[in-house]
Amino acid sequence: MRRFSFLGRFSLGLLLLAAAVLLLALGQRAGGLRAALTRVLTPLQQFVAQQTLPLRQPGSSGAPAPVLTQVAELQERVSSLQGEVTRLRESESQRLLLAQLLKLARSNPEYSYLAAQVIGRDVSPYLQYVLVDRGRADGLLPDMPVLAADGLVGIVTEATASAAKVLLITDPTLVVNVRVQRSRVEGQLRGSGPGLLRLDFLPMEAQLEAGDQLVTSGIGGKFPPNLQAGTITSVRRRDYDVFQEADVQSAINFSNLELVLIITNFTPLDLAPLLATPAPATP
Repeated sequence: MRRFSFLGRFSLGLLLLAAAVLLLALGQRAGGLRAALTRVLTPLQQFVAQQTLPLRQPGSSGAPAPVLTQVAELQERVSSLQGEVTRLRESESQRLLLAQLLKLARSNPEYSYLAAQVIGRDVSPYLQYVLVDRGRADGLLPDMPVLAADGLVGIVTEATASAAKVLLITDPTLVVNVRVQRSRVEGQLRGSGPGLLRLDFLPMEAQLEAGDQLVTSGIGGKFPPNLQAGTITSVRRRDYDVFQEADVQSAINFSNLELVLIITNFTPLDLAPLLATPAPATP
């Protein structure tokens, strides 16, 4: 049997409501008429209930079952699409990072590189090191320089078979000899606090200003020359000092570092024997 339309069910409902009101109004004064109406209306009530009940689900909000099924399917589809969008965005971010590292490697073709992913960080607010997923089994050794797309990251200090520790240039114990590109003045760069860098031992007569770019000088033999090291943000020059100082900002966000390049064919120079103070001759 074809089910009633919404309008038909609504009309029957009004008819039943009117009949119920009439029965209440008659009360005990028209028992025979009331009994006759009851005999007629009861099957009609049952019929309307049978037509309406299949359209509802127990505990539902009253929406038809097919509609609820469609809503559930659409919600599942939306959830799946959101997961796919997240995955594609992450893949695009990784692709852009790899493209930047590839560009860096091509700009310095004299070196051999090994890409590594950051898998651990220093838990202190100073963020002095990171851990990467490459180790001795991949050819990593201590003292290998580490780069990111925006410049110098630090240097490998320890390595196991499958992982390595990279000391960041923000660590106060790591000294990087640099050169100011514009004025060719040389100084020493080291960490001076959480994410901060300071340039020391600058001659008082050197002309420095905010915005000057720094590159590694190669002096000392610890790092290759001409690697981006940071930008001067401010200069302190006091008459009673022997040297002037400068604050430096690295272009690298060390707290969000994900991928790095490790230079594997650079051999640091050991200049210590040449710089040692000779012992005075015995008379």
